[in-house]
Amino acid sequence: MNDRAARIMQNQHHEQRDTERRSLCVAAKVNAPQPDSPEKVGLIRDVSRSGIFFYSNFAPEIGARLTVSFTVPPSDTNSDTPLTPGEITCRGKVVRVVKGNAGAATGIGLRLEDQDMEFERKIV
Repeated sequence: MNDRAARIMQNQHHEQRDTERRSLCVAAKVNAPQPDSPEKVGLIRDVSRSGIFFYSNFAPEIGARLTVSFTVPPSDTNSDTPLTPGEITCRGKVVRVVKGNAGAATGIGLRLEDQDMEFERKIV
C-alpha cells in the first residue's frame, strides 16, 4: 500500500476538494455533447456543489464535457446537503479518470460548470 493510500484510510490526508462531498448511491444517465454518442449508465458515489464522482463502463478523456442526470430520492436528503428530492441534470468537465482492473468499472471525477448547484430540477 502506498503512503497516500495509508493516510486516506487512516483519515490523515489533506482534503483536496473545494467543497465537502456527500455520499449518494444512485443510478445516473451520462451523455457526451456529441449527438451521435450513445447514452451511458453510471453509478454516483458522491456529490458536492463543485463536482460528482461516479462509476461507469467507459473511460472518457480528461477535459471531456459530460451531462449527468440522476434522481435524488427523498430518503437521501437532509439539512446538510445541497440537494432536494427530484431529477437533477448537470454538466461538467472530466478532471479525473480512475481505471479499474479488467472488467471493473471506471471511476470518473466531473467538475461541474455550475458551482452553485443550480441544476434543472423536476420534482418526481
